[in-house]
Amino acid sequence: MAYVSFMHIENRNIEPSLHFHDQILSTIMTQEGKLAALDTDKLFNSKGEIDALYQGYMRKKLTEKYGITFNPVLNKSDELNAHISETEKCVASFDISQNYVPKAVTEFFSKRTRELEEELRLKGLASTGATRAIAQKATRDDKQELSPSELLAQFKADFAELGYKPEDFIHNKGTHADAEINVLSDGFMVENFFRLHKAQNNKDLHIAADNPNRPKRKSKKLSAKDAMVNHYSLKELTKEVNAKVQETINAEIMDAFRTRVKTVDFTPQAFRGHVIKQAMQFTSIENAITIAERALEEQCVYVIPKDKEEMFLPLYAYMDGLIPEPKNIEDLMHSFEAYSRCITKESIRKDKFISDVGNKCKDDISRIIDKDTILKHVMAEEKENGFKFSKDQMNTIFVACQTGGMFAATDGTAGSGKSTVMKCVVKIQEAEGYNVWGTAIASTATDNLSKSAGIQPSRCMNSSLLIKGLQEGSIVWDDKTLLLWDESAMASLDDVYEIVKHAAAAGARINFIGEAKQLQPVGVGNTGNFQDGATEVGFVGGIAITGIDAVELIEVSL
Repeated sequence: MAYVSFMHIENRNIEPSLHFHDQILSTIMTQEGKLAALDTDKLFNSKGEIDALYQGYMRKKLTEKYGITFNPVLNKSDELNAHISETEKCVASFDISQNYVPKAVTEFFSKRTRELEEELRLKGLASTGATRAIAQKATRDDKQELSPSELLAQFKADFAELGYKPEDFIHNKGTHADAEINVLSDGFMVENFFRLHKAQNNKDLHIAADNPNRPKRKSKKLSAKDAMVNHYSLKELTKEVNAKVQETINAEIMDAFRTRVKTVDFTPQAFRGHVIKQAMQFTSIENAITIAERALEEQCVYVIPKDKEEMFLPLYAYMDGLIPEPKNIEDLMHSFEAYSRCITKESIRKDKFISDVGNKCKDDISRIIDKDTILKHVMAEEKENGFKFSKDQMNTIFVACQTGGMFAATDGTAGSGKSTVMKCVVKIQEAEGYNVWGTAIASTATDNLSKSAGIQPSRCMNSSLLIKGLQEGSIVWDDKTLLLWDESAMASLDDVYEIVKHAAAAGARINFIGEAKQLQPVGVGNTGNFQDGATEVGFVGGIAITGIDAVELIEVSL
């Protein structure tokens, strides 16, 4: 692969901004001397990792040659988020520390940044990657053509005005304490990644049933990156890295990463790029690469697109010892790296817990209400309101009151009569001695559920408040509790897990209400975009509910 690199020393506001533009040729030459087109999708999917590696080695060289130290630059949305701690905030890049370039100098040459911030303020937009990209295009002026000598003359004049001289930058080589890691851990990094970095939804993923873990390379031919990573064994890393981080690093990187992506699947390249940047705050680029590789290996399961499954059958057979090493083993390994996505073991554990709970309780018939009692309440409701329930609505009422097990589900579009049905269900359940609770992701939806279904306001709250109350013990459920969960397709995997966990412990029951085509979940979602064929996980409205036999789904369509 070949590319041409262009160095620029200014931005569009004629301020010092040293950066590079790399033009990649779309044609490559293979080892056999053949010309082929370059698949740039693979490069694009690796942009986060490439960016992290570039920053890491650039920082290393500048430190070795000039003794320069660096400060992390936080993700903009994190920097402005007052609801998360400083250690939760994700690193986007690194700047030379202020003892080399004072803050006054940086601010003087940040007109372009202020210009973008003002554009966002005028448009009333939050500062995100997408909105900043819009602002950049909306405020972009034509470049001014100045010669290098003219640019340097202007820069010198600007620096002279600030009283900043080259001598102020020149320092003796400093010491860079690469091994002082003591705050970040596996779960912590992963939670941050999922929180801030939305991955593109991919609806054709599943866990490779026969080979869920990443294949171990048996070929002796290692790439340069592999050789570099393998150079730092875990034993050596333990010596170099502060012992405190070794006690916590396995436990927290994954949780910290999960809230950044907001979907359960992500690319391994994105994960490695994220972890490398977070670790580089405290250690060398080599150690950061090792940490990222180890965390990916230990905390994630690889998934591949269904339409690529057949391609890797020889690889799986080889890894299982069923066939000799294929001649194209290197190509298969590179393809696996290019096409694979990952799911954290924590996401799989939570999803499996939900499924197991449903399957374990599916034969429980203790809370089934007899047919005559249901019909009595239905007729009373029809008489009081002057209408007749449709066949679909009647079926939904019976599902809510006569389905055994822990879960029931109602799937219907807006206006299909779900609220009318739930109002009758609430009356039936309360008459039988059940305490009915209501929840939804948003407070507005929760209030509407309380009013339309007739649930006591004190027992209706958004899912965040409900989870907090359950965790703190201010809300106590028992086996006479029924939760109606509206707009459940918008719930994150974490929220479903927390509420199901408390419901299972109390013997409570949950009726999921919503529609499969609702908005994307708030938080880690899209659990329905992959499935484990061995456990036959079923999904209702994008939420993992339980095995097919453990939930009955009635689709309301009027």
